[in-house]
Amino acid sequence: MIRVENLIVEGKCFIPSSIDLKSIDGLKNLLTEFMSRAGYEPQDLTTIFFRDRFLTTSFYLISPFREIPLTLKIKKSLGLVSEEEINWRKYSNALTRTRDDVSFKVNFSIIPSKQKDREGFIIAIRSEPAILFKIRSLGKKPSLDEFDYSNIIESNRHFIEEVMRGVGAIILEKPKAIAEYTRTPTLEKLEKFGFDKIAKLLGQGRIKIERGDTEDGLTDLREALKDFISESVRRRGGEPKNSIPKDLDTLKELGYIDKCMYEVIRNFLYEWIYSYLSAKPVHRRERINVDDAKFLFSISEEIMSYLLEKILLGR
Repeated sequence: MIRVENLIVEGKCFIPSSIDLKSIDGLKNLLTEFMSRAGYEPQDLTTIFFRDRFLTTSFYLISPFREIPLTLKIKKSLGLVSEEEINWRKYSNALTRTRDDVSFKVNFSIIPSKQKDREGFIIAIRSEPAILFKIRSLGKKPSLDEFDYSNIIESNRHFIEEVMRGVGAIILEKPKAIAEYTRTPTLEKLEKFGFDKIAKLLGQGRIKIERGDTEDGLTDLREALKDFISESVRRRGGEPKNSIPKDLDTLKELGYIDKCMYEVIRNFLYEWIYSYLSAKPVHRRERINVDDAKFLFSISEEIMSYLLEKILLGR
């Protein structure tokens, strides 16, 4: 399951201006012209965008893939398909052939405001990528890896920034995903010391957690824990046993963990977290929610960070 808020990007900007009807109309026209040139059309084609008292609207991408197959045209001419079916086929065909990362729907909200004693308008811009509409309308169930996720966010972030720069706005809040995946100090530390595989597993796991794929994310965490302890033993010249308790025993014998901290780390990492994650959800544990999954990641990463300091830096 993919969480919608991980794929929607929002940002805010400010345009200094007097707050009156003439200025509002001028701003509306500016946004309309920019979006039209960028290849977007207003949601309601029966009215002229923003030609009313409302200060919010949405644009949809004008897809170049709108032609319907010749066989469907023939059926239409013979009255074998309805206009509704034709429109659906045009829409679904265009959507299918659109790249997942492209901004498909862009929403604008204009808010009269004052920034540092300057009157003007705050513009909140929200971009939804094509992949969301493929999921909603076409029932697609994509499997996104770290590159796919970052590419979708970057494409939509870049588009919003282009709009902001194009209309000469001052950026108040840089565009970002509503629930953005962020790197942690432990991931950076792991990469710094060359634990790239473990850092990748944790990064993938956190992304899956943010999407709502808690089971897969926790599986990555479980593998990262085991691999990290084994790799720590190897780095210190020991022979890894590919077992958390046995490898922790080796680190204790090598003098990198004292007896007290050995008990604490073994209890946390193996007796509690690793054993819990190894249990089948349908048998010995309930399916865990997103907040609890994030908590387990945080505890595990803190212990990894501590062990990196002890084992590699001798602190």
